[in-house]
Amino acid sequence: MRRLGFILNVFATALFAAVVVMWFRSHRVADVLMWQQWRADAGSMYRGTFRTLTSGRGVVGIDLTDLTTAFRATSDVKPKFEWTRADASQFLLPNETFWNRIGFGYVSEKQSARGLKDATVTTRSYWLPHWLVAGVASVVPLRWMIALVTRGAGCARGAGTTCASVRGAVRNAGSRSLRARRPRRPRRHHHADEQQRRLGDVALHRPPVQRAKLGRG
Repeated sequence: MRRLGFILNVFATALFAAVVVMWFRSHRVADVLMWQQWRADAGSMYRGTFRTLTSGRGVVGIDLTDLTTAFRATSDVKPKFEWTRADASQFLLPNETFWNRIGFGYVSEKQSARGLKDATVTTRSYWLPHWLVAGVASVVPLRWMIALVTRGAGCARGAGTTCASVRGAVRNAGSRSLRARRPRRPRRHHHADEQQRRLGDVALHRPPVQRAKLGRG
């Protein structure tokens, strides 16, 4: 479970870094990722479905466009992705309201397409600023970093049962290694010490001549 949490935190941190990179890139380049598919509608009509994700001029937007026409633009009915990029100055944004100027917006319209027979275009566009996406994406990485810093500071102060147990284990391991490196003193045999003590007592209670002989012996 702890490993899964670590993997999720790393993924959230990588996602936050990618959002920040796209934010700075959007001021120079407008990136457009589009998915489209054509299919036959009722009668002789065709419906084209377009879903676009756009990043440019500090905002990220989603466009949902449905085109209904008597002639489809391509004979390929399989869905496909397409990625294009352009200069950020070509990415036009409305700025009529305060919310538009800080990066929020919504547009919904339905109109006839010029030059196409019985064609109607329905478009819904939503966009929001990159700084909001980056702020939301930074919640998990910041929480993770604060937890790591707090845990490290607690261990430095010696607080917490986990840190105390870790420090105790390290201290015990160090004392065991120190005892292992310390040279052992040779053990003295108590039986030989006892015999030497008795011999000394006997020598003290003997006459001086016998003590001299015992010393020479």
